Amino acid sequence: MLSKLSKLDIPPVIHNWIIAFLTGRSPVCKTSGGRVSVLLPITGSIIQGLGLGPTLWLVMARDLHPLSDVNIIVKYADDVNLLIPEKTDIQLHDEFAYIQQWADENGMVLNLHKTKEIVFHRPHPSKFCLPLPLEGIERVQTAKLRGLVFQGCFSFVTHVDGTLKLCNQQIFLLKQLRDQGIPLQQLHVIFQAIILNHITYSIPTWGPFVSADLWKKIKAFLKRSWRYRFIIIIIIIIKMQDL
Repeated sequence: MLSKLSKLDIPPVIHNWIIAFLTGRSPVCKTSGGRVSVLLPITGSIIQGLGLGPTLWLVMARDLHPLSDVNIIVKYADDVNLLIPEKTDIQLHDEFAYIQQWADENGMVLNLHKTKEIVFHRPHPSKFCLPLPLEGIERVQTAKLRGLVFQGCFSFVTHVDGTLKLCNQQIFLLKQLRDQGIPLQQLHVIFQAIILNHITYSIPTWGPFVSADLWKKIKAFLKRSWRYRFIIIIIIIIKMQDL
């Protein structure tokens, strides 16, 4: 990482300060009873919880890119998502091998147990051939990314059902708060924060793919919340399907 920093156009004094800041550090653990562990040197480049950490990670991962201009790599913190279209000049196996090589060269290890492969396809996969799976990587039908559950057939049934299940559990919590005498105005704020925000999260992504039956489920939940007087405005959410 320090080698990559040296190639950036930053003042030498800043570069030297970062080197001095990162080197010679040792962590120690202290229990609630006052016992202290032995000091151990930090061998990684980025210290966990460091305010400078996100910036240093951007420097570290800036040279990780796909081999093909057609393929896409999306990076978020230490997660990497590789998108390969059906028609490409560099296949998935070669792109994944390159990512593994990049990780090895940068002193990192890919967590293959958490690495998943999902193939987005038409509703009837028997009518076409799916690509060969990556060796040692589990191919799944659903994958959760940034809180949104994707399905290989471009359906969001799992995401909507899971969200409504969670929201129904939180409705029970609001009922308990209401019975304890919490004013309705405060319940409206809580409903907005812990329930309504769950439903509307990333709705431009999954909304266009939701069937009429799923919209009925969402409407039924919101109408039930209206009867409980937990929600003031309901027409905004119901009309989202028309966007």
